[in-house]
Amino acid sequence: MNAIDYPGVKEAILAIRARAHELEKPTYHYPMVSVRSIALDLGYSKLLPQILTAIADGGFDYCMDQDIAMTGHHEAAGEYPDWRVCYWGPDQLRSRLDCLRNIRTAR
Repeated sequence: MNAIDYPGVKEAILAIRARAHELEKPTYHYPMVSVRSIALDLGYSKLLPQILTAIADGGFDYCMDQDIAMTGHHEAAGEYPDWRVCYWGPDQLRSRLDCLRNIRTAR
């Protein structure tokens, strides 16, 4: 079974994307977020490995999570990023989730 087909994973990714979109609203504080931080905040701790794998399988693995090796054509291919570089602005994270090949998101 592909990670994206695991029960609840698609819904979790859509919820993570929706939360990132909510956090884009202009405020005094521009939060830095990660897939992991939002997933845990939303209560998806038991699905976290499947969520991370499904997102990576969809094409977003560059500095996405410390447990996901990066692929692609850059000097860090095959390495696991430090957790401190896996945070994005909410607009950046939402944009990356919008580009996943294995799930359609509401844009």
